Amino acid sequence: MIPRLFRSDATSFESNGIGLLNDAVECKVTEALNGEYELNMRVLVSDPYFDQIAVGSIISAIPNNLSSRQAFVVESVNKNIVGEIEIYAVHIAQHRSKLIPVNTLTATDLADAIDKILANSL
Repeated sequence: MIPRLFRSDATSFESNGIGLLNDAVECKVTEALNGEYELNMRVLVSDPYFDQIAVGSIISAIPNNLSSRQAFVVESVNKNIVGEIEIYAVHIAQHRSKLIPVNTLTATDLADAIDKILANSL
């Protein structure tokens, strides 16, 4: 499986995006019991797309032999001393769920609840 790099505003991940990360030394996707995916990978600085990997970029990868390609949002990029970068990314659904602000509210009746929900909606 060769991971693919996409821009941060990509919405479709069927193409090769910006390009294939052929110089990926390691690409490991772990899945927790609740279905949350994390991607950890190392890429050589010799990769043609090395300088385009940044926080917010999207990498698509296949988590296991039974799953289809999944999109991951890069949350951290660290350069190490052996000519590689270490990338940590989370599944795009997990990343986007963090972006939705949720406020608590208290209402006295149904009409009050609807008014407060509408007032606090994006």
